[in-house]
Amino acid sequence: MIHLTQSQPTPDGFRQMYIEAFGNEAIPLPGTIYVIEDEDKRVAFCSVYVHSRGNLYLQYIGFAKDAEPGKKYGYYVETMKALHGLGFPFIMGAISSKNKRALMWALRAGFEIHGCRQATNGELFVEVLRSR
Repeated sequence: MIHLTQSQPTPDGFRQMYIEAFGNEAIPLPGTIYVIEDEDKRVAFCSVYVHSRGNLYLQYIGFAKDAEPGKKYGYYVETMKALHGLGFPFIMGAISSKNKRALMWALRAGFEIHGCRQATNGELFVEVLRSR
C-alpha cells in the first residue's frame, strides 16, 4: 500500500527527482509535488495542479531508480486512486504520442482518450481523463 506525502522540495530536490525519473531533459516548473512512498521508501513522485473544480491535472509521475520494475504499474494505479482520494473525481493529463508505455498504462488504469493537441515544437500529445 502506497501513501502520498505532499512535498515542497527545493528547486534542486525537484530537479534531482525529475532527472532520476526522466533524464536530463528541459526541467519544467512543478505544481504541487507528492512523494510516493511504499512503507518508508520513496518509490516515485508526482506533480499535479488543480485544473478546475473537481479536476486535477497530472503533470508528471516518475519512478525512483531503485523502484522495483515489477511494481511500478501497481504504484501507478494506487497513485491514481490516492489522488482521487484527495477529493478529485477527475484526473486529467496529456501524454506524448511517442510514449507508448505511458499511454498503455493510462488506458489500462481507466483513463479515456478525450482528444489530442500539438505542442509548439510539433510534438503530438494525447489528452486523457480518468473518472473516479
